[in-house]
Amino acid sequence: DRLYALVDQTFTLHVHDQHGKKLYSIKRNEKKRPVTSNDKKKIIDFYKTNTLTTNDIRLLKPFHFPEYFPAIKNFTVSEDQIYVITYHEDDTGKFECLVMDLKGKEIKRTYIPVTDSELLQLSPFAVRNGSFHQLTEDEEEETWTLNITKVL
Repeated sequence: DRLYALVDQTFTLHVHDQHGKKLYSIKRNEKKRPVTSNDKKKIIDFYKTNTLTTNDIRLLKPFHFPEYFPAIKNFTVSEDQIYVITYHEDDTGKFECLVMDLKGKEIKRTYIPVTDSELLQLSPFAVRNGSFHQLTEDEEEETWTLNITKVL
């Protein structure tokens, strides 16, 4: 019966009760990932090739990029644990996943395969029984695949 809300670009989650009253905040001092020139190129290429933005790309110029990505890419709460995915990647392209208890105490930090459906937006996912479940689409084959990665 709690609502966990991402507040801003920092690593801050606010926890509310079922009536919307703020109960407490979870704040961690995690390093944010810098936006690299390669990241900027990927983002610009996305806007140039995406059918929804191709015609409007001239309106987006000049592009302005932040120095850092937000601290949290996405998160979910499952079975009395918070699973936070950050923008930090390892050498194999897996993203950092931080598992915490409901008060923000770190339980585990690992890297998991994560797929974006659109630029910077995760494909549908859920966490159950300590495993990360994510659907990925093969657009050419017009099929979906369920990928399961053990986290805990």
